[in-house]
Amino acid sequence: AQEESAEPAKSKVTDSTVITVNVTTAPEMELVVTERIVIPVMQFDNPLFSGNNLNIGVRGNFTPITLDGTVDLTWTPIAFIQIFGGSTLGTGWNWLGLGNGLGLISRNTGSTLDPYTNSYKTSITNVPFEGLVYKFYWGGVFQFDLAAVVPGDWNHVVVQTRQEVNYRAYTAAGADDSWLFKADNGENRNGFNYYASYVLGYAMPASPVLKMVGIMGEMDQYLYTTANRDFWGDGLGRWTISALFDFSITKWFSVTFLVQVDTKRNYDDPGDLVAYKTRKPFYQDRDLVDSDPLRLNFKKFVWQFNFKVR
Repeated sequence: AQEESAEPAKSKVTDSTVITVNVTTAPEMELVVTERIVIPVMQFDNPLFSGNNLNIGVRGNFTPITLDGTVDLTWTPIAFIQIFGGSTLGTGWNWLGLGNGLGLISRNTGSTLDPYTNSYKTSITNVPFEGLVYKFYWGGVFQFDLAAVVPGDWNHVVVQTRQEVNYRAYTAAGADDSWLFKADNGENRNGFNYYASYVLGYAMPASPVLKMVGIMGEMDQYLYTTANRDFWGDGLGRWTISALFDFSITKWFSVTFLVQVDTKRNYDDPGDLVAYKTRKPFYQDRDLVDSDPLRLNFKKFVWQFNFKVR
């Protein structure tokens, strides 16, 4: 038998630029420009180590109401594991006076008390470019392709999970302030968070265009503590579940289509006219239904158009 080589395999440093346009039915729109440099590190002829590398990424995200940039570093020490870390910095402004993009969320005690819910309206304080949203994150990825163990064109069942811890904050927010950024629900606090994603996919060998179908689950969990947060379910994980379809149109153009549902919390508000429909305006005034805290709700359709520039 031929002896397996332990010498590093010859590989070159590569770089690429990809422009992605995200469009949803929310409605939302985002332009993402990503530059990546892949540096071979400790590559050997063994399939488990032949793709070892350092992947350096610089990304800019632009929406009609925000902009942010990310720098990340991913190390692949073995084919099925990645270790990563990165940081993001962004800001936002008020578009057409709608009070979105970036701002503080609070209970507007100066408003008229709602007679049905006995709660004050939500106040959004939005000053364009008033502060910066920053995030530091780190974690790992485990990925597995069945075809690596059972070779065959029809055996590409892919499993991937990403586990991440991050610290996220808004410089204009105090320790007890809630804030919004981009199109989120405005329930953010400065502090640590946990994010996990799980993907089960199948590569389509017989299709020249549809390359993969799968299902993805994503979970955000707030790790920071807020007094009485269990009353409105702030400690519950926020799940988004997506059916995904990945199309390769040409060598330089691909499309990913997602159908998303997410978890919503059920509240038992005094004075509700319709169950789970009439809400206390400020989220921290709401009371979670302990016996039935979550339900699935249609979220949106997402189209990701990817253009590989080089």
